Amino acid sequence: MKKRKLIGCIMNCPENVYQQRLMEGLQARCELYGYDLAVFSPLVNSVHFYKDFLHAEFNLLELINYDLLDAVVVVSLPLVGMGDSTAYDRVRGLLRNNCKKPVICLDLPMDDHATVYTDDSTAFRAITSHVIDVHKCKKIYFLAGSQNEGTVDGRLKGFRDELVSRGIAINEDEIFIGDFWYTSGAALADRIISGELEKPDAVICASDHMALGLLNKLVKSGINVPEDIIVTGFDATQEAIVNEVSVTSYTPDNKSMAEEAIDRIRAVLEPKQSIAPLEKSSINGIFTGMSCGCPVDYRQLMKRLNGSLYKANRDPDSGEIANNEDLYRLTESYMLEALTESASPEECLDNIYNQTYLIRPYDHFYLCLREDWLDTESVLRNGYPSRMRMNIHAIPQENEAPDVEFFHCDDDRRTFATELMLPDMLKYHSKPYVYHFVPVHFQENTLGYAVIQCELSRRIVITNVVRNWMRNINNAIQMTRVNHRLLDDSEIDKLTGLKNRRGMEHVLKELLGEASRSDYFYAVVFDLDGLKLINDNYGHTEGDFAITSIANAVSQVTGSNEVSIRAGGDEFYLVGINKHCTEKTLIDKVSRYRAIVSDINHTSSKPYEISASVGFCVKKLSEVSTVDDIIREADKYMYLCKAENKKQRR
Repeated sequence: MKKRKLIGCIMNCPENVYQQRLMEGLQARCELYGYDLAVFSPLVNSVHFYKDFLHAEFNLLELINYDLLDAVVVVSLPLVGMGDSTAYDRVRGLLRNNCKKPVICLDLPMDDHATVYTDDSTAFRAITSHVIDVHKCKKIYFLAGSQNEGTVDGRLKGFRDELVSRGIAINEDEIFIGDFWYTSGAALADRIISGELEKPDAVICASDHMALGLLNKLVKSGINVPEDIIVTGFDATQEAIVNEVSVTSYTPDNKSMAEEAIDRIRAVLEPKQSIAPLEKSSINGIFTGMSCGCPVDYRQLMKRLNGSLYKANRDPDSGEIANNEDLYRLTESYMLEALTESASPEECLDNIYNQTYLIRPYDHFYLCLREDWLDTESVLRNGYPSRMRMNIHAIPQENEAPDVEFFHCDDDRRTFATELMLPDMLKYHSKPYVYHFVPVHFQENTLGYAVIQCELSRRIVITNVVRNWMRNINNAIQMTRVNHRLLDDSEIDKLTGLKNRRGMEHVLKELLGEASRSDYFYAVVFDLDGLKLINDNYGHTEGDFAITSIANAVSQVTGSNEVSIRAGGDEFYLVGINKHCTEKTLIDKVSRYRAIVSDINHTSSKPYEISASVGFCVKKLSEVSTVDDIIREADKYMYLCKAENKKQRR
């Protein structure tokens, strides 16, 4: 069947209230039209203080293959903060260089792409009307956001239009430019507190964050809100509503803007198809908090406060459902303890899967990592490698007994071309889905990405729970990488790259765990001849050459279910378990080894000859008491060989 249209969305900080309202509209419209939605979400603010972390989060956007998308929605407004447009410019550059598909931006223009705006003008006419009519304010300051942004125009326009409609003169000196953040609100408060600016009756702020910065600084200085100055915000954020002095704010109709964006995309992609009418959301409008002096909307206040609480228990009759917004479940899960006790990469992946219940509900969870994710020497700052490996694909069932596909980290069958992003996303599905792509990295080092797939009808969004869950995953993967490196260091002989005795025990434990009593266990012992003479006469560098030459020869004849070991200074083992192994098998292996050493002697032209005495032993596992017993027997035959070699050299 024909694959669904796939709409891409670039959105950072998806847990914020603005982004979540947009996601409600995007998901509703995509479900209505039968489109799949792929959301690429750096989980940080665009001006995050930890720059290496920030860079790696936004590196996720390098993954996007625009050829696989039918159109792109860019949530552009949160890409700019505190006057810093680095993230915005990065996204703009990626679109310029890579995207030939229709692009539509939300609330902030980008190049010549189409842009849709929230109806902020109507909202700010209502706010302005409220402070004039209800609170009889005459001297009103307006704190706008960054200049040259469409949102500023709409919000400021609403304020201006309301004043003009009432015949009130606009004083440009009472309009201030901020940056949508706490800092610019606090800066305006400082000017009022110092007396530089005359104290107004009210300050209308273009964002809740600026309102909070202003309000809290005023209160701290002894200026009462709302008795001395009324302060209003915009966005009805959690922070504003649960502030000690709750902020009178406005819930904008971001959902309708997002729906309009998908409607415009539909008009381009399917011009013959009808566009569904927009339904006005019932939650839009003024939220009266303490900062203007109106009676507080306590039901709305309690609803927001209830949603922000860390609650140990829930009343089953309250209508609340423990879901992926359950911060209590995450913090009390002992997730970190479970992840940090991982003794191997396989166990780490297994433990990650076991913790996916904390981000339910979801339909599929994928963890895709670089093929070399365990290599601590490899650091990837920009882009992704040409191939990725799907390390986990989890499919939970409702009965809490999950049916899961779990793939070993070295299973080459699960590698795929990175340009596919997620192969399963490109298949036809009977229902439309949203795919939430989030980055996996440690500091600046990109390790891969995770994907949470949900039916659009579920309306699942990324929350603080997912963001913190992913931080735990990132740290667990890095710890596993470091532990794996330390284990390798403790099990690998640095000169030759072969396993040492400890490494041999580790490998043999795995091989013996998979073997049957009827299998054959065998050992071949190699002892380098004349190492002391080489060291004494030609130096230790030449002695190292002889050692590595024997090691390379042993390694080349080591097959599956076998391990080669440097057991000591000049002694090497080849140990294995096989269903079919005879003395002739080992004689042939030794002959191939001797031929390799002969080639080394011929091509190296050293003034000495490299050789080693060899002995071997093979027995059925049922006849072997310990590993050391069979190595001892092979050692015994090796010494007989060494004695014979000494006779020949005399």
